[in-house]
Amino acid sequence: MTPTVEVHPGKSSFTIVLFESFLPEFNQPKNVAEQAIVRALIEGVERLIPVTLTDDKRDALVLKIVGSEDARYFHFLETKMLEHLVSRSLRAEPLFISDEDLTAAQIGLAELVDDARLGAVITGRDQCRNFLEKVVEKLRERIESQLKPFSRESIAITCFEAIDEINRDSEHWKITTRAVLALHEEEEGAKQVLTTRRSQRSIASVANRILIETAQYSACGVERIALSRADHSQLLANVELLMTVANHRDAIAYGFLEPKVQINPRGDIEVDQRFYENVMRRYFSHRSDRLTNSAARSYDTYFTRGNRPDSAPSRTEIEKFDEAFQAEFGFAVTQLLRVSELWARLAVESQHLVGVIEEAEMTGLLTKNAGMTGEQAARFLDAFTLPIRRSWDSELPPRCFKQDVFPWRFRRNLSLLIRPLVLVKTNPRRWVISAPLFENAGRYLTGNIYEGRLPDRFFVSKQLRAYIGAIVDKHGHAFAQRVAAIFRQSGYKTRTEVRLTELGAPRNPNLGDVDVLAWRESGTDVFITECKRLTPALTVREVIQRLEDFRGDERRKDSLGKHVARVAWLDKNRAGVQKITGIPATAISLRPLLVTSELVPMQFFEDMNFPTNQVVSADELPTYLRPS
Repeated sequence: MTPTVEVHPGKSSFTIVLFESFLPEFNQPKNVAEQAIVRALIEGVERLIPVTLTDDKRDALVLKIVGSEDARYFHFLETKMLEHLVSRSLRAEPLFISDEDLTAAQIGLAELVDDARLGAVITGRDQCRNFLEKVVEKLRERIESQLKPFSRESIAITCFEAIDEINRDSEHWKITTRAVLALHEEEEGAKQVLTTRRSQRSIASVANRILIETAQYSACGVERIALSRADHSQLLANVELLMTVANHRDAIAYGFLEPKVQINPRGDIEVDQRFYENVMRRYFSHRSDRLTNSAARSYDTYFTRGNRPDSAPSRTEIEKFDEAFQAEFGFAVTQLLRVSELWARLAVESQHLVGVIEEAEMTGLLTKNAGMTGEQAARFLDAFTLPIRRSWDSELPPRCFKQDVFPWRFRRNLSLLIRPLVLVKTNPRRWVISAPLFENAGRYLTGNIYEGRLPDRFFVSKQLRAYIGAIVDKHGHAFAQRVAAIFRQSGYKTRTEVRLTELGAPRNPNLGDVDVLAWRESGTDVFITECKRLTPALTVREVIQRLEDFRGDERRKDSLGKHVARVAWLDKNRAGVQKITGIPATAISLRPLLVTSELVPMQFFEDMNFPTNQVVSADELPTYLRPS
């Protein structure tokens, strides 16, 4: 029922009446309800003056007032997000790392190293790396010392709750992205605000996870002192600083930063910022803008229910996946999903997202609700428990190494996302569990196995390792076919996976194949395309590693080196290309191209042995190929 207008001429006023049946009008992607209210306001003014507008003028005035059909100030929608179903307040209250806490953490930083001199300048790659390595070690010791007075249980609960608030904040900003962009004329400014908020959430979320992981070998483990907000804030700042200094060390070690460290009079340190400004900031800003655009497009999905995704795996694919999963873990994927559903149900019933479970109760819950045998329950707990250890590098679980502890590394087998059950007591065993984080961890594990994005060193069974190898090959071939299809849609003829031997190259050295060879019959350009299906680089350390892997160094044979070697050989030996394309060898213009599945940092790094304008994501390829 639309709003009704009651005019009171004697009081020069009018009343708009909204009936309960009008509320569902807010539950749709466009601001139909808001426009109806504005239209009622206009009607009230018309009847008071009195004046009568034409329908066209009234519609134009409504649009002028609301600005856009996407503009709105509140959202009426259904959510199944646990953090919303179990919450103390309507709005999230995330704890971010403040500039004040971060500044305080930096004061006297260099003085943690015994031989550091205030005001000194350290130069040379080895000297800078060694100094920063000592700072990293001292910061790690500082964090361990600060965690020691607190109980593991208190730390885990506090950090889990902080992560839950960050996730609620993330969902809130995701839901409102389309409206925020519609309400602000300066879109770039709005996107910058969204980027800043996204960065704050990312840093705080990672820092909280690292605190839980670090507490497993540094907290006292008894109920002595609960973690206060002030102590929590200070610890988060120190973790961010630890990550920052470790990134400086690695960037200098790999030659991306000038090997120069300035120690300031107050004990804080500075490094050259050009790499961060020219590569890191641009890459993360572009990536954030893509996430913003994706969030705006996804708003409609909050109002559609029961739609099956077009890309849902087939029954055969699911059976193969489950067979490999069971060979590794000893229980089915469906049982893992039932455990996740169990934690969610307990969270809703108790109205607490984070809970503590004793060993006797845990075994009973897994048996009753997930249908696990005693052996399956034991294997489940072994696989998903983040264990208590005596020190950072001791008592590591099977298939875990020191690199799985370092917080600045990525895809770690000892991270909270792989082991979301936090053991806080050993006799009897007692766990702290976050229902939302366990759900995310289950999705992270199964999704990355299915996509072949986890290192095979994580797993012991031949079956799962073979499955991951096969799925990587399958997705790699499929991506090359996708790239070829884009070329064809742009008017090119293509050949995929063309062996260099077919083009006349010798068998030794093995130059591999050209993923996609593309050309126009009426042109002379021939694209020599390397297709790389890559995981997103989400951290500074991942960006550094990705750039190191894709320098295009033929001698070191990195991930791009063989492609560079192929292009160099074909440039001198064009007869094979002429045979396939029909273009005279002397007229051929070779166009090397690296096409990636994601936006990649190589697009912003000018010092590659491969021009940045020859690196493009698959989404950008149609525009790249469009005639200028």
